[in-house]
Amino acid sequence: MDDNNNNNMNEATDTRGSSRRFSVGKTNAFDVFNIIFFIVLGFIMVYPIWSVLMTSLITPSEAAGRFFIPWPRNPTLHWYRFIFITDRFPRSFLITTVVTVASTLYTLILTSTFSYALTKKTVPGYKLFVTMITITMFFGGGLIPYFMLMRDLQLVNTLWPMIIGSIGFFNFVMIRAFISQIPEGLEESATIDGANELTIFFRIIIPLSVPILAVVTLWTAVGNWNAWFGSVLYLPRRPDLHVLQHVLRQLLVDNATIEGADVEFRRQFEGVHIWMGGVQNAAVIVATVPILVVYPFLQKYFVKGIYLGSMKG
Repeated sequence: MDDNNNNNMNEATDTRGSSRRFSVGKTNAFDVFNIIFFIVLGFIMVYPIWSVLMTSLITPSEAAGRFFIPWPRNPTLHWYRFIFITDRFPRSFLITTVVTVASTLYTLILTSTFSYALTKKTVPGYKLFVTMITITMFFGGGLIPYFMLMRDLQLVNTLWPMIIGSIGFFNFVMIRAFISQIPEGLEESATIDGANELTIFFRIIIPLSVPILAVVTLWTAVGNWNAWFGSVLYLPRRPDLHVLQHVLRQLLVDNATIEGADVEFRRQFEGVHIWMGGVQNAAVIVATVPILVVYPFLQKYFVKGIYLGSMKG
């Protein structure tokens, strides 16, 4: 009897051991597959950017003889010099920076103050303001009415339409939801200590709302940095005010050269062929780098800001 019990126990132990080994084997196989899959996926995502970067550092002869370019044999900065010795590309870069910074600040100031005001249901016209803003979620005037408004305000052929047109309802919803989660006791304590609304807003609400403000900053800045259609629409007679993405589009789509660059380039680099492929890729890298530099500083707030800003509306 005891022998049978011992045999049963040994069989159960062997069965559990086999099951555990089988489970570990499955887990290891899945881990290997998972690692390989994400390595391939990462390569697919990174290689186009890497290819553009490497192509911006090679000569036309090297590009013609190589299909896959892991790194340049004889790297050159000719194409970067080409785009920066002109007036147009650096000027468009500066204009885009000004528009992005101004529109982001404009959006943050108006959206944050308006969101804070509408967290107070005692504000006169509270329901009217909330209703008016909610309507914009479902109905919009469209592009033509906005253009006609800018024309009547004599803002066409200026940068103002691109600066003031970046405010969206979704940003208001996110910031308002975030501020609504801040305990009212903080504001009440500050009021007892003699703080007014401005002091509460700038010294309590704004510091506590940094995560959601960072998210809105990132969204607005990236959207304005990548925008090019506003430059086409609102600056028909001011090519000197074209933003960077508009100039980049002309290089990529229209295959145009940068005004005034050929003579200067040949003067500095005699005998070097003007290869538009290298120029285009160099322009893409220059237009992409600022966002890649800014994003890591705001990334730590991104998930936290979206999560907390969507919990309560």
